[in-house]
Formats: sequence, C-alpha cells, structure tokens
Amino acid sequence: MKESFPLKITEKEPKLSREKVEENLKRSKDTGHLLEQAYWEAVKEGSVEHHIEFKGEATKPPIGSDEIFDPKKELEEIKTTPKEERKQKLQEFKEKLAYQKEGLARTQEQLVSVIRDNPDISWSELYKKALDLLIKYGADTQENKVKHILGKYYWRHRAIKEARDKFPDKNKLFEEIFGRPPRGKIEVVEGPVTLYFRCHNIKDYALISQQTFLDYRDPSFSERRVARAEEGISISTSLIPNLQGTIIAERAKGEFKDNQKKIYVHEEQHTIKRLFDERPVRELKPYKTGASLAEQFRMRRERIAELRVKDEILAFMKDGQWNPKDIFNFLTMPGKNGGLYDYLGEEIKKIIAIYSRSKDKKEVKEIAETAKQIFIDDYRELIRNGIKAFQDLIDNGYSTEQTIALLNAEPLAKWSKIVKRLIQKQAV
Repeated sequence: MKESFPLKITEKEPKLSREKVEENLKRSKDTGHLLEQAYWEAVKEGSVEHHIEFKGEATKPPIGSDEIFDPKKELEEIKTTPKEERKQKLQEFKEKLAYQKEGLARTQEQLVSVIRDNPDISWSELYKKALDLLIKYGADTQENKVKHILGKYYWRHRAIKEARDKFPDKNKLFEEIFGRPPRGKIEVVEGPVTLYFRCHNIKDYALISQQTFLDYRDPSFSERRVARAEEGISISTSLIPNLQGTIIAERAKGEFKDNQKKIYVHEEQHTIKRLFDERPVRELKPYKTGASLAEQFRMRRERIAELRVKDEILAFMKDGQWNPKDIFNFLTMPGKNGGLYDYLGEEIKKIIAIYSRSKDKKEVKEIAETAKQIFIDDYRELIRNGIKAFQDLIDNGYSTEQTIALLNAEPLAKWSKIVKRLIQKQAV
C-alpha cells in the first residue's frame, strides 16, 4: 500500500538543506526543536511570564484532554474580557502557556528518542506519534505546521540515504559533494540527517572549512592556516543541492574517540539549528529615531552577535567536554589573540569610526566608552550569565535535552530571568 504524505511535501521534494545527527541520531535533539519553534512563532517573547514546572505535571492539567490552546487567540480574547476578570484570566493563560511549553519540550525528548531508536521510521508512524504527544498539550494538530516540520526531517533523512546508496564509495561521495577526490584518508559517518566527514589531510578539511570547493579550487596556504586552528565545522553548502546543510567536517587527528565525538556533537548542534531555521522568539527591534547611543549599540550587538553566541553556548554545553569557565574564555577571547568567536572585535572599530565623524573630542570619548561598555563589558556579562543559566538548570535536575529545549527559542538576554523563575517554581 502506497504511503500517503502531506501535500506540501509530495508536490515536490524541496531542496531543503539536510542536517545531521549521528548513527541512530546519537545525541541529536532535532525534531522537537522545530516543533517548538514553529508553534511558538505565534507568541511574542515578553508578552507573558514563564512559569514552568519541571518535575511532574499538575494533578489536574490546566489544559483539558479535548482542548486546543492557541496562545495568540487566547490573548486576544483576554483583551476583550471585563477588566475585573482580566487578572484571573491572565493567570489561567500563564498556567496553560507554561504547561504547554514544557509539554513541547517533553515532546521533543520523546520524538528524538523515537527517531534515535528507529531512524528509518515511516512517515505515518512518525506523524502519528507526534500528534499523540501534541494533543496532550493542547496543540492545534489541524495546522499544517506539524506536517511541514516532520516533513523536513523525513526528506533530509531520505536524501542522505539516497546519496549513500548512489555513492557507496566514500571517496566518490566526497568528490561529488566537494568537486574533487580527497587528497588523503577520509571517513564518513552517516547519520539520519547528517553526513560527517573526518578528514585526515588538512587540504581536504580546509576545502570544506573554507568552502573553496564552491569556486572549484584548492584552499590557499592562508586558508589552510585558518583551518588548522579549527577542530570541526558545519556548513550549509554542497555541490549536491539536496545535501546542502547536512555537512559536518572534522580535522581528524586520530581515531573517532571521545574527544572527536564531542566535536561531532558540538558541530551537530549548529546544523540542527539550521535544519530547524530557529530564531529567537523576540523579534529584532528596528532602529528607532531618537534612540540613545547605548540603545543603538545594543540593537547592533543583538543583530550581529547574540544569536550566534547563544548557538555556541548551547553547542558547548551540549557536548559536555568543557567547564563553564573554559566556555566563557573560548567565547570571549579576542580575535587578535586567536579567538574563534570574536563576533564584535571589528565591529567596535567600525562603530567608533562611523559615529565619531564630525564629532568633537568629548563626544568621541563618549562614543568609545559607550562602545566598550556595550560591546565588551555588557557582552561578556551576557555570555557569563547565559552559561550560568544553562548550568543552573542542569544543577537543578534538568537533563541537557530539556535545558536546550527550554532555552533554545528564547533570547539569550532572557535566560537568567527564565531560569530563576523555573528554579523558584520547582522549589515551591
């Protein structure tokens, strides 16, 4: 019997970029992330407080078994209720929102477990399991978002399998994806939605890392030097369109042991985020006329660095190899000292130069001091607090998977506040 697929998916196979997740989705936390992100697009961050219980659900769930809870619609209805009833309605709304949001995090864990145990699960089975889980938490399963989300996973997994079936020889696979045969030894680890290349020759690794294969050329000496400073990378490109977004590479220095697996897990987190196209729930603010200098700088910092450094915190904390102090040092080391995550170093110089035009010495000094405060001091504190927030959840009994699910769609600047409330709620 021919299996039916959602219309949006069977009309044509999208050139969706695929992602990774090792052998049987070994440590990947993918499908649930998409579920959470897609569903919560409707709710603007900051419109409600987060009240999420961790262990055990309430004796009587705030959302009934046959109830559909749509946060956006519910908020609109609350606005029309009499003022004297609004406070109670808003409290009920918060409880439902909290219950549903943690439910989505739990759904993520369970779906990941299902996929890990059976990467070749059929579309109908996967979709049914997702619906069964989502109904419990009042999600609107009639919307096509669920099909679209799970469809992304399904097609990526299928494309990976087709590529390996077509090119069983790893060297030929490398050549098809990157435009030339490998110069040295390579290993390929196939995941449900990932192709992981372990490159033992720096020219092969740099070809991927610096993406010079897009220009059909080998990496230059300077590009190889940059690549030598890396351990692994995930990229969103490929000469085989259907494999775009699935590629991870490691600068291999031996067997695939614990440290190498941690590199894989770290880079995997980045490709998973690309697969789900996640963004913070809070929309970036447009530049406002009359905004203070500090506010303008904060908005630039948010656009340039905050999402990227949030991704790195999640990836570093996920692989479990480094302690919080090490992670902080990695993420705040200046580029001139060899730091790989200095997203703002050049920006500070550019900002000061632009804003200092036609200004007197006093104004130039104020601009430089404000830039230092926002782009260095406050940014470092933001990173420190983010790492601490993640660790605090772990220390209070949350699993790594739950922590990622709960923090992933939230802006980094809100993590500390959210975690504080979670822990306070748990202690009651």
